[in-house]
Amino acid sequence: MGLSLIPVGGYGEVGRNCTAIEVDGELFVLDLGLHLDNYVRLSDDDDVVHRFSKKLLIEEQAVPDIDVLDKDRVKAVLISHAHLDHVGAVPYLANAFPCDVHGTPFTMAVAQRLVQDKRAELRNKLVAHEYREIFPLSERVKAEFVEVTHSTPHTAAIALHTPYGVVLYLNDFKLDESPALGNRTDLDRLRSLRPEVLIIDTLYADLDEHTPSERRAKLLLENALLSRDLTGRNVLVTTFSSHVARLCEIAAIGRRMGRKVMFVGRSMAKYLEAAKEVGVSSLIDEHEVVRYGSKVRKALSKVSCFQDYLFVVTGGMGEPKAVLSRIVDEGLVPFRRNDVVVFSNRVIPTPAIVESRERLERQLADRGYELLRDLHVSGHGAGRDHQAVLDAVKPAYVVPVHGEDSQREAFRRRALRSGVLDARVLVLRNGERRDL
Repeated sequence: MGLSLIPVGGYGEVGRNCTAIEVDGELFVLDLGLHLDNYVRLSDDDDVVHRFSKKLLIEEQAVPDIDVLDKDRVKAVLISHAHLDHVGAVPYLANAFPCDVHGTPFTMAVAQRLVQDKRAELRNKLVAHEYREIFPLSERVKAEFVEVTHSTPHTAAIALHTPYGVVLYLNDFKLDESPALGNRTDLDRLRSLRPEVLIIDTLYADLDEHTPSERRAKLLLENALLSRDLTGRNVLVTTFSSHVARLCEIAAIGRRMGRKVMFVGRSMAKYLEAAKEVGVSSLIDEHEVVRYGSKVRKALSKVSCFQDYLFVVTGGMGEPKAVLSRIVDEGLVPFRRNDVVVFSNRVIPTPAIVESRERLERQLADRGYELLRDLHVSGHGAGRDHQAVLDAVKPAYVVPVHGEDSQREAFRRRALRSGVLDARVLVLRNGERRDL
């Protein structure tokens, strides 16, 4: 029966990542992610427990449409990492499959918390694996997680070992020679796999550059916060909750500023708890953490001198109900002109999120706050990183995913220049099955 690809989500879009691989009639699902724009539009507030029906989530394109799959034939679900656009649909969809969910330790710790947050009853077992551990999924197929650098801990490339060669799912990754947390992308192992098929993240494939190291983000933050006199000024920093390395860097800078560090936001607490559980970071024990939105007002009301603190908050995408917007709109911190708001992230490049962030920035600027933007380095490889991967692993087929059409087309052109045959660069759409 052979080898087939079934794109389910993330093809021609940013988010909703999900790919099924069929091997001799058996199905293996790689990632179950949310489309963040559509999910936020539905949920509006991540502090509320939502019990959306699967039908509604699929209709609103917030989760992959797994109804294109014969669920009884699915032998395993494998999650590449702990970002919501890859793991966030597990609480809603995993029960549809009669199999275990596999991931690295941090990813499974986050998945467990997502399930608990949604008060779901997951019938599937969440199984954690170490890097380079090869484990069976069926009589004919084995799997392996290979270490890659990204902007959340324990990110992995997923290698499916099949009778028809290795299918390598590299979604997401960067090539960082000096990562702030964890090790470099395991190019030696990726190279040795010699995959038949490479499915690869192409979010920044249209940029002919190499994504800089996370060390650069640390330097940007240090220069912004340590090279000026911020005495008497309130300082808030927002970044991605899942970026544990960045949270560690910000906390260290806060200590050097002589300020107490307070982390505020449910999702931030969730990732810090998971990081402690698997031994990645003990930040949650070292600093004050406000876990729930309902507790934010009370916690901040107990602060006697706000200038003694560095506040690290959720809401960098401009989400109306997230902590940063609430602090500003509800006056939870007594902001004054020239107080500082640091954006240690970039906007996820989708129209709704860009619009939300721009709206928030206008509100902050109109009130006279100093905005320090883009003190950030991406966790996604760009064009030259894609070139390095193509040169290293030499796949027979390449499948660009996790990008708009323009980004996937840029990758297609690069793959052709690298010697991949035109017929073997598969620019697929969601639901477009391809037999190999």
